[in-house]
Amino acid sequence: MNAFYLNSVPATLTIWLMASILVLPMPADSLLGLALFGVIFTRLYRQWPFSLDTRSLPWLCATLLVGYLVCSVAWSPFWDWQDIVQVGLRGLLVMAFIAAIADAQAAPQEFLLALSRCLAVAVLIAVVASIALWWYWPPDDGRLEGLFRLNNAGKFGRTLAVILPITMAGALHDPGRWRLVHTAACVATVIALVMTDTRSAWLGATVGFIAFAVATWQPQPRAFMVTLSVIGLLLLTVLLVIVFHPNPDITRALLPRADSFRLLIWSAHIDAIRQGSVLFGQGFLAELIVPSAETTHRGAHSMYLSTLMQGGVIALGLFLLVIAGTAVRVIGRLQMPLARCAVAVLLAGIVTFVFDGDRLIDKLNLVWIALWLPLAVAVTRWLPSGHTAGTQH
Repeated sequence: MNAFYLNSVPATLTIWLMASILVLPMPADSLLGLALFGVIFTRLYRQWPFSLDTRSLPWLCATLLVGYLVCSVAWSPFWDWQDIVQVGLRGLLVMAFIAAIADAQAAPQEFLLALSRCLAVAVLIAVVASIALWWYWPPDDGRLEGLFRLNNAGKFGRTLAVILPITMAGALHDPGRWRLVHTAACVATVIALVMTDTRSAWLGATVGFIAFAVATWQPQPRAFMVTLSVIGLLLLTVLLVIVFHPNPDITRALLPRADSFRLLIWSAHIDAIRQGSVLFGQGFLAELIVPSAETTHRGAHSMYLSTLMQGGVIALGLFLLVIAGTAVRVIGRLQMPLARCAVAVLLAGIVTFVFDGDRLIDKLNLVWIALWLPLAVAVTRWLPSGHTAGTQH
């Protein structure tokens, strides 16, 4: 494992970047990001043997999507050149992030273990510290909040939801004492998820857990798809019965904050989309502030709706193609533990994106783990199966 850290410096930096979401303030992103930039471009200069499948559909669509969103700044309201530079640099960092992870896939098992160990430690630190703060300075609504950039119960819960499959993979595949650390991180994640009282995070975590369990149990693509579809239909039926149950007491118990103004926010954004350019969108910097009786709400609170508003049908179509292409490729490689983990993270992210998300190109946050990490796994030129036979179980 120490050899992996030394030989895969770019991948190690990406692992630290993902862990920093839980335990470090945002300025840490800049330092780690600059270091990643430096290493990536140094290796490019030295003819770095990329492991990227640059002809794959998800990579091509992701490149077009990031480039298109950067260009869309030019038709955003109230833009200037500084905005284009800032968004452009973040877009480049996203692509460097993907390339660095892809380059580490010559040792997929080592990368998975390094990632799960780092995130497990970060989860334990974040959850323990957050519960301590919650105990000494209880918030008005009683919901558990995270540290620094995750000082919001919803953001904290949804981030933990997409991380859960990674710590589960560590608990399953990491030998020795580290297995206890991963198990403790899984337990801490579940406790924290309950304490955040965030229904969308609960749903995302449930989907991620089920997807990882099914992928581990049925690693053949066809069997995985059939089993997951059956379970998904059953879960959807239960949710519909609960949501439309005529007893208001049950509805209040399950949805104590009703829809958290989501329907109001989504309706306002749909109206704004209709009034602008549906095809090209209103630009990456476009943002709508929706007032309600209690407060104002910034952003669409849905990655799909936000992408449609900013980049129109073109951006949303590319986004959906990235998701679909990523899913197809990782499902086709379920014999590998890293692919099983990636598909579970992606499916958990797909669910959380319904209820949260305002920018696909942003400072380090949930979207990096929920979308760009699975994409990086999907666009890798994997080694022949014989080279990884010893690390498949």
